[in-house]
Amino acid sequence: MKVLINCSNHPSSIWSNEQRQGWDEIIDVPFPNVPPELDTNDKPYQETIQTLWRNIVDIVKSKDEGTIYLHLAGEYSVCYEIFLKAKEWLIPLAVPTTRRETAEVKNADGSVTKSSRFEFVRWRIL
Repeated sequence: MKVLINCSNHPSSIWSNEQRQGWDEIIDVPFPNVPPELDTNDKPYQETIQTLWRNIVDIVKSKDEGTIYLHLAGEYSVCYEIFLKAKEWLIPLAVPTTRRETAEVKNADGSVTKSSRFEFVRWRIL
């Protein structure tokens, strides 16, 4: 059984069929809001890390069989901290690879509007 913990602000309910394919179960864990004013040694920052990690560990411990993968997408420093903990626990990371298509349109007022479309390609396992 392949279980993916999706720790991001992109719920799996809005993913394409291709992105959900291959996973027996996907568990969404919303990525926390991390105020940019916080330093890594500030108590609210550390509490955010601890709470998020505790949520992930609770899921890992609740699964008796199969392999659990972790998808992380969010504020970089929090991802880094959680990544280090996941590596200690030997939890492999699953990283979505995408194709990005961009378009730029010059508006009448001279400003430019840029839009991007991302197309899922595959999961890369680390």
